[in-house]
Amino acid sequence: MSFADKKGISVASGFKLQAEALLDARGQVDTLQDRDELVTIHAVTDGLIVFVKETKKSYQWDGTEWQEMAQGSGYTHPDTPGNKHIPSGGAAGKVLGWKADGEAQWVDDKDTTYSKATSSADGLMAKEDKTKLDGIAEGANNYQHPANHPASMITEDDTHRFVSDTEKQTWADKYTKSEVDNKLSALETKIDWKEAVDTFDDIATTYPEPDEGWTVSVNDTDTVYRYNGTAWVGISANTIPKATSSVDGKMSKEDKAKLDGIAEGANKYVHPDTAGNKHIPSGGSAGKVLGWKSDGEAQWVDDKNTTYSPATEETAGLMSAEDKTKLDGIAEGANNYQHPDTAGNKHIPSGGAAGKVLGWKSNGEAQWVDDKDTTYSKATTSADGLMSKEDKARLDAMPTVTFGAEYPADAPANSIHFLTE
Repeated sequence: MSFADKKGISVASGFKLQAEALLDARGQVDTLQDRDELVTIHAVTDGLIVFVKETKKSYQWDGTEWQEMAQGSGYTHPDTPGNKHIPSGGAAGKVLGWKADGEAQWVDDKDTTYSKATSSADGLMAKEDKTKLDGIAEGANNYQHPANHPASMITEDDTHRFVSDTEKQTWADKYTKSEVDNKLSALETKIDWKEAVDTFDDIATTYPEPDEGWTVSVNDTDTVYRYNGTAWVGISANTIPKATSSVDGKMSKEDKAKLDGIAEGANKYVHPDTAGNKHIPSGGSAGKVLGWKSDGEAQWVDDKNTTYSPATEETAGLMSAEDKTKLDGIAEGANNYQHPDTAGNKHIPSGGAAGKVLGWKSNGEAQWVDDKDTTYSKATTSADGLMSKEDKARLDAMPTVTFGAEYPADAPANSIHFLTE
């Protein structure tokens, strides 16, 4: 049997469980229903302002109902330096110039016409120069092929050797074959001349057991050989072979003629004719620039007008000196934000002290005021507290209700007991 099923029990209509005091100090709620509940629980006073997230609006309690507060005036463009508008007025030939900090005025335009750059004066790049620049490969240099090359830059190999004037004179002073043979005969103590033979092979047949120093002339090659105790060795001048790319020897007359035809300091450089290495073509005339013809090749074409005026809000162009100065004066990452000063956006005021709290000053504005004591004691039958003294007296006067199959042995005065089955 539930409590609701009990008969004859009623609670005095004046009994209150909610104290009539501001127990809820919320300044922001989620819904209109939450706002209205503040009235139900007696948590509002005249002038209380509450912001409702659901409607994104603020409401003020006037003692009877909630009044919607007027919206802020919105954004107001600042009039401080850096935020002022372009002044009215002006005329053809006028530009904006400095007047004061962050303020401009219309002044006479200065000539900002730029001529083409020359080798002695700065200016705009001519279309010919731009075309020329585009036709020059990345990393290109100003190489000029020399008319002559120093011998020091040439790498010699087995078939290409330099001969100095001194060496040529030295060779000119060499003995002839006959002179060498005569010298060898005069100086060699172990030379024993034998009869000449027709071929080199005839030496072994004619002189099968030679002694060291035997010397024989071979007719077919006009060469002289001497037996050194082990083998027949050529000792005449014509036994020195011609030099090759792999064997040292005498310089041939062909190589000598070739060497005499090479200029002093010459090298083997051949200028490449591939894309990126071709020269500027001949021809051209005033008003012509180099344009693309094929990969790595240029041709003379008509120049195009590349004159640029300062940029405006309607026309692209060069950045003016004023705009560059203005740009340099703007900090990295700067914006044009201005913190609003309308209701709901004002900062906490300076000042205050211990025992001060923020109180309402005007719409959306607070001020430091004395704190009020909001400490509540328990109510008694003689003093209000969290409950009024009258409600406390009525609550104390209410009977104590108990339930059970038997009456309790002890019970406080003014008790009611219900017997249960």
